[in-house]
This record gives sequence, C-alpha cells and structure tokens, in this order.
Amino acid sequence: MALFEAMAAGKPIVAKDIPGNWEFIKHGVNGLLVLKADLEALARARKKFLDESVLSSELGTISTKDAREKFDIALTIRELESVWQSRENVASCCPDSWLRWL
Repeated sequence: MALFEAMAAGKPIVAKDIPGNWEFIKHGVNGLLVLKADLEALARARKKFLDESVLSSELGTISTKDAREKFDIALTIRELESVWQSRENVASCCPDSWLRWL
C-alpha cells in the first residue's frame, strides 16, 4: 500500500524488482526497480533521483497519472459491477447445481 500511496503523491519510486511491484512499477517509465538483495543498486537508484531532479519529477508525475488511471475508485466500482452483472446473467440461465461453481 505504501508504494501506491507514494505513486499517488507524485513521489519518484525506487522499489525491489519482485512480482508484487511489477503491477505498479515499469522500470524507467514510472520508477526504478532494483534487485531484491542489491543494496548498492538501491543506493545508486536513490542517488540518481537526488542528482537528477528533472528525471525524479518526470517519473513522479507519470506515477501519479498511472495511479489515478489504473486504480481509480470509480473505474474499480464499474469493473466490479460488471463482474457481478455477468455473474447474475449466468446464474439466471443455469440450473441451481451449477451455481456453486460461479
């Protein structure tokens, strides 16, 4: 959650290159990913943002845009409504014995 909050706040992101972060961060596009156990790479990435304020600002801006587009609450609600609507449509045409698989 902290990663998403930092993105929404427009902060430049440095994160570990692990599957959970891939949903949020695209290396070099909206943040930097470093190998999980590479502390030197983590330090270099953080220093890069400190030394290159334009890059830091650009990636922070893109992070905010991504957070708002991909994780917008209104969009999430519409997607959930669509899932429930499709489930109701299927349920109305299927025998009760099938419903346990939905």
